Amino acid sequence: MTEQFLYVMQEKCCKWLFINTVHTHKARRNKQN
Repeated sequence: MTEQFLYVMQEKCCKWLFINTVHTHKARRNKQN
């Protein structure tokens, strides 16, 4: 495993987690309204 590969994987994970959290928050807000 190269450092570049690990870095790219980390980037993808961070983006996925971020998008996931944003979607969950939106869903929760919609349920409350």
